[in-house]
Amino acid sequence: MAGAVQDQAGGMAAAKKKPLMAVHDGAFHADDCTAYSIMKHLHPSLELVRTRDPEVIATADYVMDVGGEYDNITKFDHHQKSFTEKRNDEFNTKYAAAGLTWRKFGKDYVKKELELAEDDDATAERVAARVDRNYMRFLDANDNGIDVGVPREYPGVPSAVAMYNAVVGTKGNSGFLAAARMCEMILRGEVRSEYRYICAEAEMLKAAKEAKDGIIETSESLPFTQVAFENWESFKDCEVVVYTEQQSGRWRIQSLPAVLGQQFSRRCPAPKEWCGLSGERLQEVSGHKGFIFVHANGFTGGAETREQMLDIAEDWVRKSRAEREAEKK
Repeated sequence: MAGAVQDQAGGMAAAKKKPLMAVHDGAFHADDCTAYSIMKHLHPSLELVRTRDPEVIATADYVMDVGGEYDNITKFDHHQKSFTEKRNDEFNTKYAAAGLTWRKFGKDYVKKELELAEDDDATAERVAARVDRNYMRFLDANDNGIDVGVPREYPGVPSAVAMYNAVVGTKGNSGFLAAARMCEMILRGEVRSEYRYICAEAEMLKAAKEAKDGIIETSESLPFTQVAFENWESFKDCEVVVYTEQQSGRWRIQSLPAVLGQQFSRRCPAPKEWCGLSGERLQEVSGHKGFIFVHANGFTGGAETREQMLDIAEDWVRKSRAEREAEKK
């Protein structure tokens, strides 16, 4: 019989009710879309209602960004005058629905996304905290109208969600659900990125200590820029990183940033005569076999083998230093 299941005694038991989540209707934002995407990831059968009707809201299992109540259990609104929850950060960033939902359920989300052991609370908590610091709080700041600067994902995600309002419209659920799917992919990527950082940080710090003449070597492409930003003093004597590309097996070189927080500022740019060249012409000008390319902006380049890249790196650093010294005179 549809809508019911047979129990062991032969009687009929009601089919398990799908959880229902309520958010506000009308224009949707990164805040409510992200809150929904968190809960949908944890509860794939989750159903959605977009409403401001108190009677409908009362039927929901979870209420996010609407309803005027916050209890840190099933109700997660932040618009009411009585709400004062803030982070203990440099901006005292006020929580919005996304951040509140993440604070409550983020650890479970991380465990599921990364397939961590159920008892690995330490890793889950560390990843969840980094996601909140580097991503979620900026969504909350945007929703609360707080100016906290412009990091890499902000205000891009709120602006992208606003585009869904403009293109798809605010009636019904189609635009909201499309935007929520985008928010889900971004959040999953953020979780994986922060986990990758945690796994790479110790290796990068060890490699920085072992750097020779300003050259760091790693076994693969690691998030060295972010690690350098968060451990700036540990990289003060390092200039470039060389690493292998896992897919192609070729080797890359990249300058570390010269300015804290500016990813493409170049601490050690390629020699000017190499910039923008590739293939045989680059090999002719540089005198290095296997040299594949140097970006026109001089921040990165590639070679066929490790031995070739280490030779290139030594020459890169030496000539770059000479050019920078000449510019000072």
